[in-house]
Amino acid sequence: MFVRGFTFAGQTELSDAYFNATPLLEVVWRLALDAFVTTWVAIVVISLLQCFFIRFTAASPGIYPSHGLKGALLIYRMNMMNSIQRLWGWTITGQYMRALAGMKFSRVGASECDLMFNLIPEVATADAGVFWSNGCFTNVLDYGAKHFQLRQLDMPTEFLQW
Repeated sequence: MFVRGFTFAGQTELSDAYFNATPLLEVVWRLALDAFVTTWVAIVVISLLQCFFIRFTAASPGIYPSHGLKGALLIYRMNMMNSIQRLWGWTITGQYMRALAGMKFSRVGASECDLMFNLIPEVATADAGVFWSNGCFTNVLDYGAKHFQLRQLDMPTEFLQW
């Protein structure tokens, strides 16, 4: 049998009995289900770890040299936040991920903040009545040849509403 090559020596009798008694469709179904659950849990755990990394390497508003560890860390964190937001989008999970990464909401899950490119979460605040369209760019980090400028972004009640 094909599976016999993947079992430990001395354990082939157990696997042989299992595969003789279990229909192939059930084995395939269990493997597919386990692969799906494992993949989903891995994506959530990796996203959580990335949000914790972003939160615990927070920066304050100011000017940072573009050549050096602090500038590279700012760009890396911004790109990591972009990938998290692309993955989770506008969903409630996406808002919780942004909040976990350090963005301050007056009420998590109550705003209409969607995917915000180039976000540095610890310098952004959003009220519950804020609407932010999908794919908009923030200007919290301005790039220069020699320096990056990190600015505060405050979105009060009814920010960008008509």
